[in-house]
Amino acid sequence: MKIYAEKHNSLTSTVAVAVKTVTICVISLALACVFLGCSASAVNVGFTRESITLYVGESRDVAPYVVFDPIINDSRDNLKISTDGDCVEVGGTVITAVKAGVATVRATTASGGRDGVMTVTVIAREEQDMYLEVDGKLLQALSDGQKPSALTFSARFEDTVLPNGIEWRVNGKTVQTGASSTLEFAPVGIGEYTVAAQSGDLLAERIVKVYRKTQTSVEYTGNLIQPDGNFSAVTFYAREIMDAANPATVYEWRVNGVVSGALGVFEFTPQAAGEYKITLAVNGVTQTVAGGDGIVVEATGDRAPLGRVTFDDADGVYIDWADGEPIVRVTIVSPDGRRRDIERSDAAHAYRFSRGRFNAEGLIEPFAENPAEYAITLVAEGKREFKFTQYPEAARRYADEKVLCRNSFISSEADGTMYIAELYAVGASRERCYIDGDANKITSAMRAAASDLGMSAYIVADGHIATVELDGIVNAPSKFDAGNAERVYAVMPHIEYDQTARRPSNYVFALDRVKKSAEVESSEQLLLATAYGIRPAPVKKSTAEVIYGSARNRLVSIIGADYTAEQKVHAVYDWLQWVIVRAETPSATGSGRFLESVFGSAELDVPSVGLRRAAVTSEGAAKAFALMARIEGIDCVIESSATADGGRRFWNKVKLDGRWYNVDVFGGKIPFDEIGLSSARELTSHRGLLTDDAYMIKQGLTPQGGALEAYDASKSAYLAKRVAYGAYFDYYAGKYEIADESMYDAAVAYAFGACAIGSVSVPVYGGIETYINNTLGAEFALADDVTDDEVATVIEQIRAAADKYAEKVYGQKFASNAVAIYRTDYTVTVAATAPRRG
Repeated sequence: MKIYAEKHNSLTSTVAVAVKTVTICVISLALACVFLGCSASAVNVGFTRESITLYVGESRDVAPYVVFDPIINDSRDNLKISTDGDCVEVGGTVITAVKAGVATVRATTASGGRDGVMTVTVIAREEQDMYLEVDGKLLQALSDGQKPSALTFSARFEDTVLPNGIEWRVNGKTVQTGASSTLEFAPVGIGEYTVAAQSGDLLAERIVKVYRKTQTSVEYTGNLIQPDGNFSAVTFYAREIMDAANPATVYEWRVNGVVSGALGVFEFTPQAAGEYKITLAVNGVTQTVAGGDGIVVEATGDRAPLGRVTFDDADGVYIDWADGEPIVRVTIVSPDGRRRDIERSDAAHAYRFSRGRFNAEGLIEPFAENPAEYAITLVAEGKREFKFTQYPEAARRYADEKVLCRNSFISSEADGTMYIAELYAVGASRERCYIDGDANKITSAMRAAASDLGMSAYIVADGHIATVELDGIVNAPSKFDAGNAERVYAVMPHIEYDQTARRPSNYVFALDRVKKSAEVESSEQLLLATAYGIRPAPVKKSTAEVIYGSARNRLVSIIGADYTAEQKVHAVYDWLQWVIVRAETPSATGSGRFLESVFGSAELDVPSVGLRRAAVTSEGAAKAFALMARIEGIDCVIESSATADGGRRFWNKVKLDGRWYNVDVFGGKIPFDEIGLSSARELTSHRGLLTDDAYMIKQGLTPQGGALEAYDASKSAYLAKRVAYGAYFDYYAGKYEIADESMYDAAVAYAFGACAIGSVSVPVYGGIETYINNTLGAEFALADDVTDDEVATVIEQIRAAADKYAEKVYGQKFASNAVAIYRTDYTVTVAATAPRRG
């Protein structure tokens, strides 16, 4: 546990290399964009990142970082990326690092609005001095009774002089020292082994994974035969029967022998005509696919886009396509024979073209008293013709009228599911909609959606018009039954380490930048709007306004100005762990299912609204986590699974760095008898933070979203927490830190000192909300090689450090029953009730 001037690197990596020297240019930060008043036609451009860092030779598409204000359909097509430095080169929206240095990358459009700027720092590293060659299999899958095979590791150096001595380690334990540059290593069984060679300041590592052989089948959706340029995605799924003893599964998808995917789900779209053989290896073992060693996707013809006319939930009429090269021309022949040719290169019509979409407003009328056909041609590398038949005039009202966020024109099963969710959110028990598509599948999806929400749906169709009646709506109540409310301690979590790096009360959240909004009144409407990526506009003096404001206030309080997405997830997870009282089933009013149970307060003086906290079910906790994550701009969905006792459990999935992980607030529960604390003071073990699907399956739950990655940097949260004075403090106990008394003293002092003591007042609508807060907390990550005896030493050191802190700050030690210390597989957590001052 040391104070560092910079962040640690990750504990392990698949292939770690030693670096002789690292040349890093000083980072200069530039404001991403300041949006000021511009003319109506001007489009301001900004970046969501102030700066990025690249290594020489690395390329990065900066288009995903670009935002526009206002959002105009053709803004991205008019985007131009440029740079003032010679350390990067620009090609379209992709920048490539060519040498060390610092450059300013500028994003502009032709509209005359303000430019966006971002600083790019390029790092040049010298060649590595030492690396490991391996003779043997780094991935080994064993059948029953089979033993792992041995490997030979050889340390190689760029010069011919062998350094004086090499220390070889396996999982941190020294196994060989001396002048030998080779190591013979035989794994002892199932598991993961990090083999490291160190000579002076040179270090090289390789990972060996040994698995018990598992069975894997491959399923796919999509067309294997794709003729006439009709190229579309084929999605492959690896269905592995997991073994809990195994390390994390390694997937390797290949396309014609080239490695192209490393997740359990692989999506492939042909880019040109030809045959593409898809193969899969799991943990180094090639799998049988469709009775052979692979599946062939065959594509023929010139690639051309498949288009469709859309107007559902859009402010206009569009032609959408999901494949093919960028469209260069659109031809529309109306029912009366009038022909319109629109070229992308024609400046007068360039605004109509955007990525995957053509604005057909004024060119296509989707409704008519006597429906007729439009003939449409899309031209890219090849061309595609299709027909669009108008809808009867009676269908217009269903496309124009919205329930809350979307309209009542149902064209797919997904539309039907969302329609039921919106009726539920607004409390509408009887409505009509227009069904365009497979009526049986759509109505079945609607009934299933109603059942998932605890209702029944009675649907009667008369042609395309369907009447939907919902029975059994138990929506979020506008007022809680005081008899079901429980007052809980709202202890600020220990994730907030640097009290000087707080965000201001007027902080602009990611959701605030969304242009499209919807008026919301209840908590379910609020949650639904954020699920659709729509900015909520709460009705004044409504439950939605109170809860939305409460959630935002808490996010300002618990998340620092410099937090990463991972730390934000960690902070929200911790806060929910500290403030909620768990309930396995909802109360008689169903209150535990709703956001009111988490964000309510008896002190809120809002006319016609009386919200109180109550015991929270997994559904209520998952909704609260989703709301807070979405406000922060983190992709988050709510997942659920039936349980063995006939109930249902809810949790979340979040997307970090392009990968999805499970976050299960209830999964972090520590049984009371382990820590001797009441439910109001229950702490977190982080057992449910950033896990994979295999972990959820071990808990008896069945994830629905496909295989997820385990969070391979699970301990990084403990290694990158800002404390004070610009330094970073790591709450991490390793072999060389176990007995260092001064380090525990410093760690506990910093951790406890970051916890606000006494009352915490938070402004909310209608007044001030005050929290009782007299708990100090800290959490320590344990190295994998720390023994039980050494953990006992860690606990003794933490307890002694806590007493020293109390004597220094309060003039007395903590009472013996005021300190609780417990451990999990890889953490030790301390919680102490502060004595009253004076």
